[in-house]
Amino acid sequence: MFRWPVLFWLAAFVAILWCGWAFIGLTVSSSYHPMSAKGDLLFPVRLLAVVGVILTTIFVYVIWMRRGPLRSRTYQMGIAVLVLISVVPILPRIDSGYKQVYFLNDLRHEIPWQYSPSGGSSNVGGRYFLARVSLPDMGQDYAALSQTISIGKAVDVNNGRGGDVADETCVTKRRTIRCEWRHGDFVYMASGDADKFPEDVTELMTSAANLLDGFEVYMP
Repeated sequence: MFRWPVLFWLAAFVAILWCGWAFIGLTVSSSYHPMSAKGDLLFPVRLLAVVGVILTTIFVYVIWMRRGPLRSRTYQMGIAVLVLISVVPILPRIDSGYKQVYFLNDLRHEIPWQYSPSGGSSNVGGRYFLARVSLPDMGQDYAALSQTISIGKAVDVNNGRGGDVADETCVTKRRTIRCEWRHGDFVYMASGDADKFPEDVTELMTSAANLLDGFEVYMP
């Protein structure tokens, strides 16, 4: 005789293990790639999947404690709910359109999450921020960060700290290059593996500055 109660509790055990493992993986991933997590509209739901499984299991258990043996349909519906919740962690991403806000002094910048913005301040008075782009088109594929270079914008040299200015625009150290130049009221920078930089960085400098300036949002 087919035993729906046994199947339900087995499904609950597997669902808790699966969603619990997904929760751990998502939590670790978000600590390394916070902008990717913020760019996923379903990310909070994926995290809460394990909670949904546990609550469903508890709900069925409470009903069983109060009413005794349950109908097969109750267990069948419980299994269906567990399956639906367990699918949530592997659903396709839905772009949330998230933009990270950083300030340079009182000038607001909004950087799409795909550019992996980092290092800045979300409060007025910020000194610098960084983003990552691929060359030569200054595009961004978050899934291929290893193929990108870092570019940034600051209120002064040395990531906004000020101090000595390098004798050369670009300095090569071992296999990496770091460029820093002033344009208008701000200082711009680019750094990364030397093999990803063009021989002539003039066009790169112009494109990087234009992209970073394009993130500016003027407040009334």
